[in-house]
Amino acid sequence: MTTTSDRTDGPSGTQAVTRLTVKMNVYSSGGFRQINSIESKTMAVVNSGGFTLESVDTVAISATGSFPTTGIRANGTGVITKKMTYTSLWEFSAGLSAWKMAEFNITYQDSTAKEFYARKPISVSLNYSLY
Repeated sequence: MTTTSDRTDGPSGTQAVTRLTVKMNVYSSGGFRQINSIESKTMAVVNSGGFTLESVDTVAISATGSFPTTGIRANGTGVITKKMTYTSLWEFSAGLSAWKMAEFNITYQDSTAKEFYARKPISVSLNYSLY
């Protein structure tokens, strides 16, 4: 069984969708169900647009403290990054403003070339229960 949680960041028209995914080993018999283990946990940008996700860390644990369990908690952290290049100074200024309004940190690679990196630390959480 797989469960996911999504988060969207970025200015309108250029947004990253980041997904936390947890795969579980679930036993089911009649009306009884339990989560025996967590098989994998991942976090990634799931849409196109040149975004990357750096410094990813994911954790998934039993909601009751041990396995088997009926619920899990998961959290993923990382830094969304996108390199932006503009052809005119006007586009550069407008783009810079839009990314700052979307709460991204800006690092200039070369301001004369109208390029910058937009970065934002993010966290995605999910709680999942069988019942």
